[in-house]
Order: sequence, then C-alpha cells, then structure tokens
Amino acid sequence: MKECLGYPLDAEQIFHNLNHMRRGGLISINWHERTLRRERAMKEYVTRHVMGELWPKIAGDWQRAGEILKVKYGRLNSEYLELLDRQLHPKA
Repeated sequence: MKECLGYPLDAEQIFHNLNHMRRGGLISINWHERTLRRERAMKEYVTRHVMGELWPKIAGDWQRAGEILKVKYGRLNSEYLELLDRQLHPKA
C-alpha cells in the first residue's frame, strides 16, 4: 500500500489511529490474526466526515488504494465501490 501514496507512512501514527478508531467503536481489531472488522458506525462516519470535508484532499489516495486492492484481491467491497461512485459521479 505504501507504493500508492505520494508521501511516507508513519507506522506509529497508523497504530494510534487504529486504536482511536477501536475506542470510538468504528472497528474491532484482532491483533493476533492481524484483522480489522468495520463496525456499523464506520459507514456513517465515512459518509459524514471523510466523504464530506476531507474528500477533495484524499480522493486520489482512495482511488489508488482501490486499484491496488482490486489487483490483489480481484474485487472490491460493494460499499466501498458505492461510496467512490457517489463521490466521483454525483447526481445532478
């Protein structure tokens, strides 16, 4: 995922952000299996905050990440695709 961003990632910052999201009830983390699970509140948070005021700053990163995930896994989550499509092609 590093190669899709135009700036370096700080692993410690990511760790802290994951913990904040866990404490906020947005995700569940299984550290032993190295898995994350979105909770119901995540979609609402992304729709309100990320796809709103932050979107112009991060849209390119989300698109590049989506392309890399599609190559790696062969498909993308339908909710992710729906959010991207809604932002890239707003209804008039």
